[in-house]
Amino acid sequence: MSLAAVVLAAPLAFGPLQLDMSIAQLQAAAPTAGWEAKQVSPFTQRVFSIRSTQPLEVAGARFNMHAEVGYYHQRWVLIATLPAKDAPACEQAMLGVLAALEPQLGPFSSRAPRSIPGKGGNLVWRSQQGPNGIVVMPSMGTGAAGSSSGELVAFGTSSRVLVEAFDDQGQPRARKTLLSRRPPNFDLSAFQRQEGQRVRVDGRFFASLCELQLELNRETPPPAPTVFDAAAARVVYAPSIAEKHLALPDEIAALTAPVEVALSCRIDRAMGGVHGCDIVGTTPPAAPLTAIMETYAHRLARERAYDTSGVDRDDPQAMVGTLRVKLDPADRRPVDFLEAPRTLLEQVVFTRQPEQAAPVFMLARQHFGTPQDRDIDMVVNAVCRIEADGSLLCGSARLAEPVAGNAPAKPGTHAETPSLSPELRDLAFRTAATRYQVAPQLSDGKPSVGRVIELALRFRNY
Repeated sequence: MSLAAVVLAAPLAFGPLQLDMSIAQLQAAAPTAGWEAKQVSPFTQRVFSIRSTQPLEVAGARFNMHAEVGYYHQRWVLIATLPAKDAPACEQAMLGVLAALEPQLGPFSSRAPRSIPGKGGNLVWRSQQGPNGIVVMPSMGTGAAGSSSGELVAFGTSSRVLVEAFDDQGQPRARKTLLSRRPPNFDLSAFQRQEGQRVRVDGRFFASLCELQLELNRETPPPAPTVFDAAAARVVYAPSIAEKHLALPDEIAALTAPVEVALSCRIDRAMGGVHGCDIVGTTPPAAPLTAIMETYAHRLARERAYDTSGVDRDDPQAMVGTLRVKLDPADRRPVDFLEAPRTLLEQVVFTRQPEQAAPVFMLARQHFGTPQDRDIDMVVNAVCRIEADGSLLCGSARLAEPVAGNAPAKPGTHAETPSLSPELRDLAFRTAATRYQVAPQLSDGKPSVGRVIELALRFRNY
């Protein structure tokens, strides 16, 4: 059955609250709970999550509540601490609360007790303290094969819960012994499911604390995805000329003519990102695509971002649209500018660059071949051309002198400058292409496109 065909049951209720209520309706139905916002949309300031600062009195218990209300789901978590001096009193208090909630939440069910596997006289249970409390695990020893852990307990009109008792060492015990004595602790669990809705019950008595937790969920089938007109939308980010030059596979650079690839993709409403693409066509039709070409087409699509300010950005459901990318051999630009005159860096107006006055880029160990105990601090001078979109396409690089006054980061080591490896050169080229962008005009008003500059990039590994 498709989600669109699901018919939801009537919403579950908890005291004056119904599971299909909006945030405003919850606040109006329980005004004394002292609600406070926990999750607020950064786009619209709409509240999606609230919690009570004062308990809600329902079914004879005082519950603290956390509520999440999204477009297609509601989730409530309700926690109550019940007054009880021991495990039997706690069990009776929990069953009383759940029986009172049965008319609103429906009959509760539970899984069957776990059977203890193993051969006779060969299994025991041992406990260990975990981050969420005591964890009980089976191990080989002297135990009775075929026994079970837990007992089903009926209550209310037609409900039942599973009660699993354990002693102070966390070892499972029968809920009641032949002498009618009770183990000091227990876990209680139950659930209730309807079409599109579910309730989970967890109770525990441990260290004299009697705590009952309910989690209510409701899922609403979303409508069909909105179609996004990618051709008419404004692209806020796409790979630059320099980035495509560096990333273009040799197979595409060898093409005699460009190939346009159409992809059906999902577009994120919040940030306009692209994901989940499938190739649906090419121009010219049926153009042969190798695996490398398909991978590059997917990359060009995924690295785009669109302006989605005109849609509801709070809606978590992605839109769908057809994107077109071009596999163009002309994206591999000629590097014929290395001997061209340099433009002074002071004349260049950067529209994007690192915020620091003297940025330092971190250097990973794979970018140089020196012993692991050496600290590296270097300046790479890259010769770059300013492209039509303001990106920097670099064609050569050389190492400058080591940075003066650089102190070792670790005792017993010293800073050194390694040779310029191909990996380090490529890192410098990518850094210039992705971290810098130049304005269309220089500071004197002349065009910047085609000008050649020498950019100093500092790298270190500490």
